[in-house]
Amino acid sequence: LNYSTIVNESQTACDSYSWNGETYDQSGSYTYMSTNAAGCPETNILALVVNNSSSSYDTVIVCDEYEWNGITYTESGNYTYENTNSLGCDSIANLNLNVSILNDLQIDGSDIGFTGTSDNIYSIINPSNGSIYHWTLSEPLGIIESANQDSSQINISWGPQDEYVTLCVYEQDEYDCLGEESCINIDLKRPTSINEVVDNPIVIYPNPFRNETTLKFSNPENYKVVVQLFDARGKMVRIYDDVKTEKLVIKKEDLSEGIYLIQLNLNNRISRHSIVIQ
Repeated sequence: LNYSTIVNESQTACDSYSWNGETYDQSGSYTYMSTNAAGCPETNILALVVNNSSSSYDTVIVCDEYEWNGITYTESGNYTYENTNSLGCDSIANLNLNVSILNDLQIDGSDIGFTGTSDNIYSIINPSNGSIYHWTLSEPLGIIESANQDSSQINISWGPQDEYVTLCVYEQDEYDCLGEESCINIDLKRPTSINEVVDNPIVIYPNPFRNETTLKFSNPENYKVVVQLFDARGKMVRIYDDVKTEKLVIKKEDLSEGIYLIQLNLNNRISRHSIVIQ
């Protein structure tokens, strides 16, 4: 007389477990009927515990750098960290990291200004999309009159004081990260303080003028004379580079109203005077 048998088995697995040709992905009690060695029925009973692996997904935006699981990251990217969870199964952490690194700013604008003038433009070279720029003056020697939408370009009106002033700016990006402050020094001059080289004076008439003015200077040897015209920001707006007489007519044409600096180079002697277009 042979007997039937019952076999009990307990297993713990991660995610899934294969048993007698079947794959199970949930905990439970499972039965498999077979025949034992004596040719009688055998009942196999499996008590299965299935634990799950875990995963996480995080998006982080930081300034400069970020420490994650013992590693410091300084570049944006997608990173993965593999570990074991409390159930002994795989744990995979995924990180979408955005690191905001702000570059040094470069200011475009003249380092010489004329007191009592407006339309003095200063701007950021290659501004970043989404950033806002914050400007300050070290001394109350001028007023920031206007700016474009992100303040990457501003317009300063200088006051009457002849002095040095420092103009500074820093960047605030779309993630509210703050960059280092960049500065330039500006030498404010009164228009009457820029005249130089009195041994070769320039006579300018009329000054101020509306349509045209005439420059007269001494050039008895008919040297080649170079005359340059600079606006209030120090940008050269005109050059007359082949003058061989003692007179030059300057027409307003496309020039705006305001104060300009005339620089005359005659046989390596430099003279500077201011003119005003009304």
